[in-house]
Amino acid sequence: MRIAVLGAGRQGIIAVTDLLDKEVSPGIKEILVTDFRKETLHSLLGEFKDDRLVGNWADISNVDETAKMLKEYDTTINLTWYNLNLTIMKACLKAGSNYTDAGGLFHMTRKQLELDDDFRKAGLTAALGCGGSPGQQNVLARIAADKLDEVDEIHIRLGKGPAVYTLHSETATLAKYIGKGCKTVTFKQTLSSEMKETLKKLRDLGLTSKSEITVGGMKIVPYDVVIDIIEANKDQKIFRYSGRTIMDEFMIPAVEYINGEFKEFEPGSGDEMITFPELFGDQLGIPSAIVKGRVKGNPAISLAGMLYHEDPSFIIRYAGTGPMISLVAQMMTNGEINKRGTYPPEAIVNPTRYKEEMKKRGCPGFLETLIVTEKT
Repeated sequence: MRIAVLGAGRQGIIAVTDLLDKEVSPGIKEILVTDFRKETLHSLLGEFKDDRLVGNWADISNVDETAKMLKEYDTTINLTWYNLNLTIMKACLKAGSNYTDAGGLFHMTRKQLELDDDFRKAGLTAALGCGGSPGQQNVLARIAADKLDEVDEIHIRLGKGPAVYTLHSETATLAKYIGKGCKTVTFKQTLSSEMKETLKKLRDLGLTSKSEITVGGMKIVPYDVVIDIIEANKDQKIFRYSGRTIMDEFMIPAVEYINGEFKEFEPGSGDEMITFPELFGDQLGIPSAIVKGRVKGNPAISLAGMLYHEDPSFIIRYAGTGPMISLVAQMMTNGEINKRGTYPPEAIVNPTRYKEEMKKRGCPGFLETLIVTEKT
């Protein structure tokens, strides 16, 4: 198997680590890793001593150049920023390489799904949103929904504690690809009170604007400046995400699927506690999916989630983006995923195989619960 990894950042390092692990990733012949930042690329290459790993600097905004680079690789893992997703998909079509990414923040994902016919005609697969969330969350929703005959609502929850609406890709696909009559899909995740307050202040001050302003005789874009400030202060304690994640995922209106329609909500709104103490105590970790519907006509709630673990490497080792996207790329390359076209993970990842592979990577296990209220 020959796999290309575009993006040598934090998730790129984790994905490469998983691909180089011969116990969980057998059959890897070569891994190409590329990044537009030469120093970042050299840093990653310097961390590993494995002759299967090769590096290449590239401007991946150029479709033809990228296609030429990817021509020898069975599958491409895109871990760049989501605004390049369509460009890289078009390069994969030219190169004859399968494609997967970590998500498109709803709006981009919907545009990517429009390339379904192109990938099908090319005999290729594009797996969209195959990281931790979206990705593992989608497969957990499938696990929970499979226990029901009919589905009314799917609620994705990320974290433990107070959770709010943020822009995510799960709401764009789950109702359609899980089906069973589903009319509502929501996504919320836990953010600290300090972070929520800071995000609100940035919005109130106009610092999320993408319109050019003049400051001290210089033209600047507040959106770009805030990203650069966050990225330049890696040790700050309020934000534990990249600057672009802060500005796009947490500052743009969230889109939820409510009663068969997509509706926008103010980012950071819809505050809700994520706790299930009456059913699970503190067992339930992240991610998790709650699905409501019916079994044999009786009202039912189905829940699926990872078991919680105190190990600080919990997210990195098996609940995050890197291991999942590595697994999906391998499944496409070895033919385990063989549906042609463009799909989200809930449509093409076998839930049983997903659980098997995550356990190989150290996941403590999964919690699946079905509660049926029988009529008497």
